[in-house]
Amino acid sequence: MSTLDFFDPGNTYQRRRWLFQCLAVSPSPFNGEISAVGWLYRPGEPATATALDPDDWEHAGWVETAAAGDEEKATGTASATATPAGPLGAGTRNRLNLLRRTVTENRGEWPTRRAQRLYEHTYGPGDWHATARRDLQTLHGEGLLVLHYPTWKGRP
Repeated sequence: MSTLDFFDPGNTYQRRRWLFQCLAVSPSPFNGEISAVGWLYRPGEPATATALDPDDWEHAGWVETAAAGDEEKATGTASATATPAGPLGAGTRNRLNLLRRTVTENRGEWPTRRAQRLYEHTYGPGDWHATARRDLQTLHGEGLLVLHYPTWKGRP
């Protein structure tokens, strides 16, 4: 089976809110049917290792997503301050779009720690504090979030 007709290892695919990061394509040891093995997840939630078959490819509507950081690789202008990378990579545009969608879908307070957890679940472990804080400030500047300062002793 051609890779144009099926999942391609190293690529990430999307079906509605679900993402599938294909790690390998291999025949099943039981029946010889080709399967794509990888991580299935929704942004901000834990991933599950799974295998998808040709029926999943043909009938489920999977579409390849743009790989994070492709623009940087093509132009050779990588950011001077690299952020931790995970399954999807953590390009600034992709990361901010993830945060925008998640904030819009999940109303409520968004302290830095909540954004950090989102990034850890989506992109993997790393030091996400400064990045999460900066991204939340960006969304505040766009009018998606209202900034609330904590009330400490001695402050009104």
